[in-house]
Amino acid sequence: MPASPTLSATSLTAPFDNPAKADVVLRSSDNWDFYVLKAFFSFSSPIFEGLFGEGNMPDEMTTDFRPLPVVRLTEDAVTLKLLVIFCYPIPHPTLHTLHDVTSVGECICNVVFFF
Repeated sequence: MPASPTLSATSLTAPFDNPAKADVVLRSSDNWDFYVLKAFFSFSSPIFEGLFGEGNMPDEMTTDFRPLPVVRLTEDAVTLKLLVIFCYPIPHPTLHTLHDVTSVGECICNVVFFF
């Protein structure tokens, strides 16, 4: 089994830091941007599926590279990164602390994710 990815300040948003590979930005409560694909979140959560539906996207735009809709979330960047990783078909991290487990668990319950 491959080693689990680890989180560090220098790679906080990687690999979700490329606007060219995204169609929406998820912004954490501490203002870190995660460039993601709506499809992964729509598939995993009926709340995101409704949010990303036709005419439901927020008006705020960001980036000089390409305008993308921004969805502001209440989760901090570390929690949001863990959530994003669980939605993508990439190796999932091991949750080492009780804080990580409870933060991700609360977030999953808030937006009704199905994994």
